[in-house]
Amino acid sequence: MSDIIHETEINKTSEEPVEEIKRPRGRPRKAEEDKKPKYIPHPRPKKEKPIKEPKYRKIVFKPDSEVPFIRSKTGRRKGTILKPERYNEDGTYNKKPVDPEYYKKYYQQFVKHTPCTCNICGATISCKDKMSRHKRTQYCRLQAELKDVPNVVDLNQFLNDLSN
Repeated sequence: MSDIIHETEINKTSEEPVEEIKRPRGRPRKAEEDKKPKYIPHPRPKKEKPIKEPKYRKIVFKPDSEVPFIRSKTGRRKGTILKPERYNEDGTYNKKPVDPEYYKKYYQQFVKHTPCTCNICGATISCKDKMSRHKRTQYCRLQAELKDVPNVVDLNQFLNDLSN
């Protein structure tokens, strides 16, 4: 019996190890032949465009002289810079105002001295900048709360009128 066991052990060890085949995960890839063919342009030739005649300037003859007068376009040519002093050194256009104190003057004239009214309490404030600060005050908050409360004096008069 020991011989038989020995033979099976020999057979197991003498066999060559079987390599496991790695299978890719997911859908199998298509072969190169099955892929879509590349774009091939149509063999028909393109239509040829008709040749345009060059444009010539109109020549206007003056009745007094025999020399032709050529009418030219008015205005500046394309690509010419109208005001070179408005451009920066790197070639970009300077969009800032010409007057260096423009924004300061605008603020002084229109924003600073324009009075506005608070939509909560109805108070008149000297400028728009101080409006947000005013809305945070206790005065404005109290006035907003009092707007919602009915007037007691008016209520008493209303009840007296009903009783009479």
